[in-house]
Amino acid sequence: MTTYKIIKAVSKAFNVPRWRFTDAKRGSPNIAQARQVAMVLTDELTENLQRETASAFNRTKTAVIGARKAVQNAMDTEPKFCKIMDQLRKQLTEEGSK
Repeated sequence: MTTYKIIKAVSKAFNVPRWRFTDAKRGSPNIAQARQVAMVLTDELTENLQRETASAFNRTKTAVIGARKAVQNAMDTEPKFCKIMDQLRKQLTEEGSK
């Protein structure tokens, strides 16, 4: 699995342009959440170190750790968000096994 494939899938799911994932600006809450999801999935589904994941998104290692907490919180409180995460994980895992 590659960071590019993850960004592409998350971009489509959240309707956020791919270039916004590495933009230095924070962006709207929707853009920030999409970026956090992509960082978490990259951290989970690739063999990248956290600093490599952070670098791929033009962020710090601390941002990756914060993204993990934010995504977990959203999953705990928003059933719709949890469903999106499950769908993305399934989609990306299936793509990675091809």
